[in-house]
Amino acid sequence: MKVFFFIGVMSFFISSCSMQQNSLALKKEAGDRFFITEEVKLAPGEVKLLKLPRDVREVFCGNESFSIQEINNEMDVFLTEDYFTSFRERKCQILGANNFNLGLIKIYPEKKSFPKDQLTVAPKRVHLSKKNLRRAIKEKKMMSKIYAKKRSEVYIKEPFVVPLKSFVTSVYGTQRVFNGTKKGQHLGIDLRAAVGVPIPASNRGLVVFTGHLFYTGNTVVLYHGPGVFTSYSHLNKILVKEGDLVDKLQIVGEAGMTGRVTGPHLHWGVYINGSHVDGMSLVETTTIVSELEF
Repeated sequence: MKVFFFIGVMSFFISSCSMQQNSLALKKEAGDRFFITEEVKLAPGEVKLLKLPRDVREVFCGNESFSIQEINNEMDVFLTEDYFTSFRERKCQILGANNFNLGLIKIYPEKKSFPKDQLTVAPKRVHLSKKNLRRAIKEKKMMSKIYAKKRSEVYIKEPFVVPLKSFVTSVYGTQRVFNGTKKGQHLGIDLRAAVGVPIPASNRGLVVFTGHLFYTGNTVVLYHGPGVFTSYSHLNKILVKEGDLVDKLQIVGEAGMTGRVTGPHLHWGVYINGSHVDGMSLVETTTIVSELEF
């Protein structure tokens, strides 16, 4: 299991009745300190957004340490559960200045079943040649470096949205069976789109990659804040360039069928601090919070 934290400029509060089981229980202590107790349930690929008091400086989760930054007096934190979770419970210690103990976050992974997709594609897309295999491995390493690069800028100002109001042809987590052979999991969302349909950004962000990849074809990757990325794949045309700062719903490309596909569509991916997560979950948690604060 991976648990990750993101700090943003947004003012998020999780205190509505619908989110009460996930809201922070804060108890005032001497010296205007807070004691935090929180129990969070997360399914594989799920994202939950929490807000911590400005006192928080650091979070220890297992053997890992996560730094907390104060931005505009707000501490906004994304918790994520990796698709490949071991379903192990995790206790995260929250520390303030001078290692003052501010409380505990308990993470409880939940079981979740995912559907299967039976797909037929060109044999060369399933059983790769040595040349294509080398290319796929090289591209995977390249993308890992892009996602791992340390950046401090935060561009998010509003909730995330699904890029297209379209039929979902394949949900996050679907097991992909190509030509009768299981070849992994679909760690994104496929949205029906004819060739040429304009593709908007799901939130404000910086373009950190544009190019053609073996599996995902013409692809655009946006950076939104520390550890938070979205990707737009199988495009027919790319309409932005690396280094561009794009607004929410700005067009980044046109839908197509490049890469390993069976037809035209948009593959929308969300990557948060080391995990490919469910974009629908990201939209839901930021929308719920925005109803109270944006």
